[in-house]
Amino acid sequence: MCDGPWYEQVGPTAAEVRIDVIKELNIVKVNKQEYDKEKDEIIQRILMEVIPDSKKDFGSWRGYVSFGLKKKLAIEVRDKIRVEYSKLDEQRNKQKNEIIDIGMINKDIKTN
Repeated sequence: MCDGPWYEQVGPTAAEVRIDVIKELNIVKVNKQEYDKEKDEIIQRILMEVIPDSKKDFGSWRGYVSFGLKKKLAIEVRDKIRVEYSKLDEQRNKQKNEIIDIGMINKDIKTN
C-alpha cells in the first residue's frame, strides 16, 4: 500500500498540464479574427514544444499546484506565443506592402 494521499503520490500528465496552461492563459475568441488558423497552429506548436508528451517532471499534484508550475509554464508559453505572433504580423504586413507596391507599379505602367 502507498503511504499518503493520492495527490502526493501521482501527478499530472503532459496533456493535463497543456490543458491547465491553456486555461491559465485564458485565450478567448470572441470574434472570428484574421489568421485564426495560423494563430491556433502557433499555440499548439508552442504548447508541444514547451510541454511535450515525453515531459514527465511535473511532480505530484500537490507539488504542481503548490509551487505554481502551471503559472511558470503559462508565462513561458505566453512569451513564446507573443514572439511568434509578432513574426506572423511582420510577415503579413510585408506581404500586404508587396501587394500595394505591385499595385502601384502596375498603375504607373498603365498611366505611362
